[in-house]
Amino acid sequence: AWIKAALLVSGARARFVSPNKWQRDLGLLGKGKDGKKELLMTRAQAMWPDWHMTKGGKRSIADAMLLAHYCASRYAPMLLEDPSLGF
Repeated sequence: AWIKAALLVSGARARFVSPNKWQRDLGLLGKGKDGKKELLMTRAQAMWPDWHMTKGGKRSIADAMLLAHYCASRYAPMLLEDPSLGF
């Protein structure tokens, strides 16, 4: 709640998107928590092969990278278009 207040006070525009929404829009629907996490890691590793994706813990960055990609693709021209990845 405090982050919404901070954005409102600062005048920044923000759009909140549920994990199901951005994952569905990127074609990342897996079965169960483990299946979905594995799918996210596989897709992120394919898009950013030089980054080491880890499973769980503080070093799990696949979700963050894919969410950032989703936001950038909605509000700015995509930098890395690759039809084989579904984008």
